[in-house]
Amino acid sequence: MPVTPLLPSDRQLVDAARHGHDAAWQELMERHRGSILVVLGARRRSTRLHAADRIEGLRTGLADTDAGEREGDEAIRAFRPRAIAAVTGGRFGPAAASPDDPQMLLARAFGRLPEPWQTVLWHSHVEQLSAAEVSPLVGRATGDVTDLVATAERGLLDAYALEVLDAGDVDDETAAVIPMLSGYVRDALPPHDQRRVERRLAAADDDPAPSGATLVSDMLSLARRLPDVLPDAIAPAVTGLSVAEHRERLGTADRSFGAAALFATRSDRTRRAIVLGSVAAVVLALVGVASLARQSDDEPVGAPTSAQPVEVPTTPPATGEPVSSAADPTVPETTDLELRPDVSGPVNTVELIFDEGIRVVGLQTTPPPLSAVVSSPAPAFAGGSGTLDIAVTNTSAAAVDASIEIVLPRGVVFDALVAGDADCVDPDNDSPYCNVSVGAGATLDMSIRVALESSVVGRLQVEGDALPEAFDVPIVSTRDLIHNSVGRGDVAVIGNTVMACDDAAAAELGISCADVHAGIGDVVNRWDVPMTFTGAAPVLGLFNSSVATLEMPEGATVVDARLFWSGDLNQGGVVVEVGAERPVTLRGPDGAIVSVEAQDVSLGDQDATQYVGRADVTDLVATGGSGDYLVGDIATAEVRGSYGAWALVVVYDDDSLPRRHRVVTDPFDWVAPEAPFDYEVDMPVPVSVDAPAHLAVVAYEGERGFAPEQLVVGGQRLGGDNPFDSTISGPRSPAFDNSLGVDIDAYDLSIDTPNGILDIAATSGDDGVRLAVIALTVDLAS
Repeated sequence: MPVTPLLPSDRQLVDAARHGHDAAWQELMERHRGSILVVLGARRRSTRLHAADRIEGLRTGLADTDAGEREGDEAIRAFRPRAIAAVTGGRFGPAAASPDDPQMLLARAFGRLPEPWQTVLWHSHVEQLSAAEVSPLVGRATGDVTDLVATAERGLLDAYALEVLDAGDVDDETAAVIPMLSGYVRDALPPHDQRRVERRLAAADDDPAPSGATLVSDMLSLARRLPDVLPDAIAPAVTGLSVAEHRERLGTADRSFGAAALFATRSDRTRRAIVLGSVAAVVLALVGVASLARQSDDEPVGAPTSAQPVEVPTTPPATGEPVSSAADPTVPETTDLELRPDVSGPVNTVELIFDEGIRVVGLQTTPPPLSAVVSSPAPAFAGGSGTLDIAVTNTSAAAVDASIEIVLPRGVVFDALVAGDADCVDPDNDSPYCNVSVGAGATLDMSIRVALESSVVGRLQVEGDALPEAFDVPIVSTRDLIHNSVGRGDVAVIGNTVMACDDAAAAELGISCADVHAGIGDVVNRWDVPMTFTGAAPVLGLFNSSVATLEMPEGATVVDARLFWSGDLNQGGVVVEVGAERPVTLRGPDGAIVSVEAQDVSLGDQDATQYVGRADVTDLVATGGSGDYLVGDIATAEVRGSYGAWALVVVYDDDSLPRRHRVVTDPFDWVAPEAPFDYEVDMPVPVSVDAPAHLAVVAYEGERGFAPEQLVVGGQRLGGDNPFDSTISGPRSPAFDNSLGVDIDAYDLSIDTPNGILDIAATSGDDGVRLAVIALTVDLAS
């Protein structure tokens, strides 16, 4: 029996966002931000730099009134195409209809549909997502999505018929037949009406000149080719991008929906069996395809069977959900949405197959005398990773050599063996497997990490003949995820400012820069002192720079390293011409100097001249190791009131350290006195009592002496009344006590999370702060 997702649909989140529900808007961004940025990735950087403002403008537009009620808004209600149109300069809707352009009429017909129909048609036909991936976007179980797609296609054909009738003069017989075409395609017409349509089609064959009969023939051809013609009709009109551009940038060119998806989503085990020539596997796959094809032709309960057209609403139903054969999921009011309920959604099934003997090539067939128990030390993160602990027990009186084949579903990828005495291999065109040797009566403990490519929440289920019962771990999400993993190790966060008090200019004003940098006296923030760059080295081509020291245990292995930098491009009349796109310069402990280009740039939601750049520098840090890192050439204004800084976040493994749950996010959220600018997130973590935890926070623009501020984590207030006070932890140069608008703090704390959620919140009563990076580690029991 399918499980109905409990997460709110896109439509409910949009409704909640219109009513000022900030968490609902953030959830929409969490769902769709990755796709939006990927679409923008191949466009000009200038377009991408304005994405944040345009998306925020979309939110403002949605809040004005319901879609379709404003002049010039053609009622395209599905959220992702609206958002993509907002950042790409698309139209938000189809062009004016023309009776000579069937695609244009089809685009207008799409605009008539209620939001859930638009949403499933967009994601299934344009983006070619599977039903499981569409499921949480419409708040329906996977099986119900398939039914909803069929319903939406019928509704689209009926809407298209209305557009044709409205677009031009047709004779009475043609006008009577056009509404019957949708039923004719499905063989759902009464015999009398079916013969009437056939007579009209025969008239088109007898008279090739343009006529009403020809129009009926053309419409019938379009109805039969709907999955092929719909994407070309709606994608360019809505977003300004071709279907090929959408699919290429979203990586969905080889994905499909419906019967073909059965092949696209089959397990590695089935694929391998086909490669090895297993006739039985091929037959089963073909039977499955035939079954699915028959199912797609069946009429769901409540489908129209008469020749009369379905009444297509011009605005969405009040609930945002059309009537379907399945009961609608129970959801709370949109003003009180619970965005992190118990996870229910698509199941990603992993199968463990135990074979006797050390596997090198081919398949083993004899099951060894082994049993296994699977557990997970932490939640799995959508778009991140999940960790599976596998305890393998040998119940026999002799040692056993065996292989454990890990059959993974589409979208789940083997990452690494992170603990245990096993030899794991991930060959091309085959499932990964691990060779193990288990002594008589002994238990071998091993841990593997898998990457979850999809951003869809749901469940990761592990099953297999050696398991006494299937194991199920939730796939959850959190805002702005950069990294998550479980491992023996830690997360190090270092960084520094590239701005300082200007000694000469300050002396003329009677200000002591030494006191400013020490945080002494009444003049302690960047708004009150003239500013200059630190670390200018023209001989090296650096116009600013600073140094911070990365400290890791000897022998530590770098898992992930990200560089962040931020500045103000327009302050006090000084405009920085080089812009946020300018690469920064990085010098590692080995002395090598490299130019680092931002892989992603975000602009401030309240001040688009402030930005953050991000880059993956894992390979550089893995090579450089511990020591001094210099970062320079950060684009920012050299003037009073400006700021400029960088931070390096390094996730590393080391066997001498405790096993930890590690999460890194980069919200770049604005926290300020003006409501509703604060930060709040529910961070999924392992269930624990008095667990040691460590939190590192990178914030920009925070000032010393501006209070009250609050940073509350799990009910504990950290940093006193002024947590964002321009202090930086760790050795660095320059090593100011007051870094003038840059805050990198680290906190040790103990957390209780019986519900598996750690709440993190930040507010400010007298200052504007950009909360840029959050790095959390939680010690695990083992």
